[in-house]
Amino acid sequence: MRNDDFFEPQLNDRPAAESILEGTLLKARNEYEEKKIEFYANFLANINFDSSISFEKGNTLLRIIEQLSFRQLTILAYVKKVNVLKASRWMESFHDENAKELFEYQDFYSELLNLYNHQLLKQAGAAIGMSISTFKISPLGNELYTLLELTNIKEEDLDKIQIVVNKIEDLRIK
Repeated sequence: MRNDDFFEPQLNDRPAAESILEGTLLKARNEYEEKKIEFYANFLANINFDSSISFEKGNTLLRIIEQLSFRQLTILAYVKKVNVLKASRWMESFHDENAKELFEYQDFYSELLNLYNHQLLKQAGAAIGMSISTFKISPLGNELYTLLELTNIKEEDLDKIQIVVNKIEDLRIK
């Protein structure tokens, strides 16, 4: 159990735990991707035991979770599993008008960049360039991975991500 004031009423306000509970339940109720519901439950259970997660951070993470698709949660788990996702020259390939076959996977690349924009993924290594060549899970991504218990994502869902990554690489090389 937490050893802070997470469960205590605040001056003229209810306990932070109650607000997080209500927010999580509302977001889970409105979630149309059933596979994500389990992860809302994990988030709620784990935040009640982790005093390193402030009310403000919990709210921020809850908003991020709501915005992510189940496939993005799976991508996050996949990147954690493989440690580094090599995406060398993907940006140029997706913007190349001659690479029409790749357009089928534009949504996947968009979801990957969205994870980066949410600061759940970061560029691996020290290099800074115009495009990201390698993705690695960030400290915030690791925290979310742990709170949501993304280790519970099924292997067949992770395999789907590997198949898409392989197809992108195969098409990009052509």
